[in-house]
Amino acid sequence: MSYIKSDFIYRLLDQTDIYSIVKLFVDLKKNGANYKGLSPFVDEKTPSFIVSPVKQIFKDFSSGKGGNVVTFIMELKNMTYVEAIEFIANNQGIAVEYEKPEVAEKKQATLSKKAELSKVLNSVHKLYTKELEKLSGDHPAMREIAKRGYSLELVKELELGYAPGNFLYDKFYNSGKIREAEALGLIREGQNNKYDLYTNRLIYPIRDAQGNVIGLAGRQLDNKKGNKWINPPVDDNNILYQKSTTWYGLHQAVQRARETKEIYIVEGYNDVIAFQENGVLNTVAPCGTAIAPSQIKILKRHVDKVILVLDPDEAGQRSMLKHIPMFLSEGIRTEVVILPGLDPDDFCRIHKRSIDYYTLDTLLKEPGVKKEGFLSLMESKLIGDSIERARGANELAKVIATIPDEIIRNHYTLWLTKESKETKKTIDSWIKQELEAINDSKPKEFQLKDQFEFPDNVVVTERIQKDAQYYNLFMANNQLYYGSGKHKDGVTYFSSISNFQIEYMMHIRDEKFPKKLIRVKNIFNEEMVFDTNSDNLNTLQTFYNTLTGHGNFRFDGNNNELRLLNKYLMDNMGSGIKIDVLGWQSEGFWVWNNMVMDEDGNQVEMTPNGIIVFKEQHYYVPSANKIYTGLRKKYKAQKQFKVIENKIPFNQYLTMVKRVHKEHAISAILFAFASLFTDHIEETLGSFPILFLYGPGGSGKDELAKIVQSFTGIPQEAINLEGGVSTAKASIREFAQFRNGISQLSEYRKGDQKLDGLLKGLWDRRGYKKGTIESDISTDTVEIESSVILTGNEYPTSDALISRLCANEMLKNEFTSEEGILFNELNDMTAQGVSGYSVEILKHRKRVLRLFTTQQREWKSTFQSMLPNTIGRIIANYSTLAAIYTVFKDTFNFPFTQEEMVESFTQSSARQMNKINAASITNKFFDLFIAALRGNKDDRLQVGQVVSMEGTVLFFNWRHTYAKLQRMWYIQFQEAAPSNTSLLSALEKANLIADKLTAHSFSPGKNGSRTSALCIDLNTIEETTRIDIIGSISAQTYEYQSKVMGQTSIPLTDDSDDDTDHFI
Repeated sequence: MSYIKSDFIYRLLDQTDIYSIVKLFVDLKKNGANYKGLSPFVDEKTPSFIVSPVKQIFKDFSSGKGGNVVTFIMELKNMTYVEAIEFIANNQGIAVEYEKPEVAEKKQATLSKKAELSKVLNSVHKLYTKELEKLSGDHPAMREIAKRGYSLELVKELELGYAPGNFLYDKFYNSGKIREAEALGLIREGQNNKYDLYTNRLIYPIRDAQGNVIGLAGRQLDNKKGNKWINPPVDDNNILYQKSTTWYGLHQAVQRARETKEIYIVEGYNDVIAFQENGVLNTVAPCGTAIAPSQIKILKRHVDKVILVLDPDEAGQRSMLKHIPMFLSEGIRTEVVILPGLDPDDFCRIHKRSIDYYTLDTLLKEPGVKKEGFLSLMESKLIGDSIERARGANELAKVIATIPDEIIRNHYTLWLTKESKETKKTIDSWIKQELEAINDSKPKEFQLKDQFEFPDNVVVTERIQKDAQYYNLFMANNQLYYGSGKHKDGVTYFSSISNFQIEYMMHIRDEKFPKKLIRVKNIFNEEMVFDTNSDNLNTLQTFYNTLTGHGNFRFDGNNNELRLLNKYLMDNMGSGIKIDVLGWQSEGFWVWNNMVMDEDGNQVEMTPNGIIVFKEQHYYVPSANKIYTGLRKKYKAQKQFKVIENKIPFNQYLTMVKRVHKEHAISAILFAFASLFTDHIEETLGSFPILFLYGPGGSGKDELAKIVQSFTGIPQEAINLEGGVSTAKASIREFAQFRNGISQLSEYRKGDQKLDGLLKGLWDRRGYKKGTIESDISTDTVEIESSVILTGNEYPTSDALISRLCANEMLKNEFTSEEGILFNELNDMTAQGVSGYSVEILKHRKRVLRLFTTQQREWKSTFQSMLPNTIGRIIANYSTLAAIYTVFKDTFNFPFTQEEMVESFTQSSARQMNKINAASITNKFFDLFIAALRGNKDDRLQVGQVVSMEGTVLFFNWRHTYAKLQRMWYIQFQEAAPSNTSLLSALEKANLIADKLTAHSFSPGKNGSRTSALCIDLNTIEETTRIDIIGSISAQTYEYQSKVMGQTSIPLTDDSDDDTDHFI
């Protein structure tokens, strides 16, 4: 209730009958004290929708929805509370009274959006008028104009135009106005492209009552199948055009209509033009065949009588008979004009001479041209045998009963009596019966002064009286008042039991922890909206603690009063769904913490308290509730998941990313795009690539990771993997916070098999199972919802993990001063926000869903033919990113070509395969190396002779080691050993060789063997392998402790001190 005055809302709801609102949308039948009808929310065959005029509430047993008239409009019309109040007020013809400036800001936002749409629409309208001016006289559009007899001056005055088709889309694309064009219905999306909706059509501008263009109507000019006329779309996106409040031609008709107190209603646009051009200015058309009640109310402001001049065909006559009672019930007299076999436009052209001589107005006033609308109803109903005529008379009696003017009602009663041959007593009884039914449906005036004694400071409204009667409590002056029970005088006295009023806005469904979203406002006008577990509202102490825990909200009632309060609040409560996981929602919309958008990019309103209404369902986003704004630690991660607009053009930003990060930007940019559609890619492929940024400190890998993460707001804090798998498991819930978000794992260390297994599970999208408190065997699964960036200065040795990566080897960490300047400039650009660009990307979700699978399969086939020996998972990863490139290349200008992308991906694939092949050889090397350390003491690698260890550095003579392992290789692996050079190269490619020494003493003392040696830092190899090597060396050392160790010195070469060729 922040924007509209509270007393206005109370006054409005007090005088609003829920039945009169609901019946506009639901066909209701009397059912005892209530009314029943079919649910407007779900399809059903048996009515389960109930309206109680006494309680002023509705209940829909099919959908579970219920509440008061405001709730009904909110649910039905997908409106906010404020919008629902405005709708009800407008329906009653009452001006809304606002109390705070925020509403002005909101209205201004709507006006700004309307202005932007209007600017686009007017530009298109001008283009169409110019296109018409270019046409030759024999063009179908000009022939249509000639057929109507319109002069060039009239065409210019009317601002008619011509839509050739297929020329608007490029203009909208280049100006960045695709979204606005779609909202206005000017372009639509086909199976493979977007196209102009208005093609080869004569264009008629539709104007509001002030003469502003609010839409375009298009008349077909060929005989192709399709609609003869196209009108603007009527939906939430097109806020310019509201068919239910629009009359074509009203801006020109209103002055004459006010003067004459009557208006002519015709069917078509050309009919309006024909009548107005021939002097009957007070002529309008409803922009379609149906006339809405709100359109009738608009005319009621200006006239007392309408004259229906509808087409003489069967459809026109049905429309006339349908709408006459609607006008009569609003107190508007009706007349009808039936032109002899002609519509108004044809009549004016065929009888042009007579009209020019006598004037159209004179001809329409000729005797016999017009007749009373009620007479037309009698002619249609009083037919057949006596029983059928009696039934028709009964229906007409019901129409008479709805007429508010008693004089007209009496006149029509006498007329019906005469024409139907029924007695006046019978007609009167039927009318009386219908009037009683109408009156029964209206809320009764409460006369409760003798029953209730209200406090002097309470303005007693009908709503307060109802609540007092049915709940023994009411709310007023931001307080709760409770009745103390009847005293001896039979009067119930009410007194305050709180310093606040309260509303259960919605019940938030949750399997484990159902909640209520609550709005409270105290006598100091301090308002708070918050959620709490439903259990907290059921007992007096927890209710008291909950309210006082949120501020100065004091409840002085007892258990019984709390029970009645809960009954009252729940009877008027809606229901909703809590959204904890931000990002894409399976219901069809995307939730940022500061914005909501549907899959077409249209913004969905979210209130300052985090409430969303989407497709008649209420949702609540706790992290978006303004009450948590100042609480820095509360929902910290969710608050970072937000839209941050950047004024820098997207293409300019991407170009700078590519300029700074070179070829590494290609996979990073495409990974960011793909991450926004992770759910679909995962559903399609069963996996999602991991972006691996590998390199030394200062290489820019963390900065590039930050850029990618910025596509979903302020980057989340990276999960540091130095603690190993225990740290990763403890943090894995962070991957479930955002659906289609982006998370980072940093400081990767190779050799931890459990950690590698967990990382493989992230690619496979395997959730993490954890126990629950419900039982010893039940588990919950923490789903993997986000994509994963992995960074580190060590490269995995696990084949299975390497194949799951899109790896970037960022080895350069020394940069020129110019490169440093560009690097800092890019950081400044990123700091301004990147997620605003994602809003534009997400608008194309339907395109991704339509094209991704086909494109990914095509790229997979391409890469398989180009890289025949590459593991399938690597192919799948890069074909995923390539498919995203293909989907978006015509929408966004990527700063790289397709050829550059393919080259980058093939090179990365080759490097990863080299790592995998090297890892396979090195694993076998270490298996044999450990076996050789543990072998027979006369035939093993001897510690102190050819092997030694200092700290965590392993030293070994390469030639002697290779000779021994070469003999063991075939026996162990049933394959020939790789060559000396190949095996050494594999160790080097795996970054295992820390140093090469030309002379090293493998044992202390002057007799120690000295020869060339390779050095390996044991901290760089897998843990189990490291432990086995250290254990084997320690065992030999222990075995020969206190002895002079070593075999008889075996000279390896005749020039062992030479530093040449000792390692090959």
